[in-house]
Amino acid sequence: MIEEFIQSLQRAEVEADGIIKAAREKVQSIGRDSESTLAMVRASAELSLQQRLGPIDQETEQQMKLAEGQFRLDLKQQLESLEHQAHDRRRMVLDSLLSRLIAR
Repeated sequence: MIEEFIQSLQRAEVEADGIIKAAREKVQSIGRDSESTLAMVRASAELSLQQRLGPIDQETEQQMKLAEGQFRLDLKQQLESLEHQAHDRRRMVLDSLLSRLIAR
């Protein structure tokens, strides 16, 4: 009777070991599946982000080009205005010098 009980305990221990081994394998399998799924989700999210950012990048680049063009145009106009003012002042100074020379 004691031997039967010991054998029963040994069988239960073997079964428990089998159940524990199967559970560990299942946990490892779930872990691998989770890592794989996480990698796929990350890749999908990255692709989605790139697809959304692409048009934004293009729009930003276009706006920057327009702003640069306008800035250059403004600078050109300011330079032309300054050149015109310098030309006018030069003419006034020369006229003033000429008048002084004539007055002497």
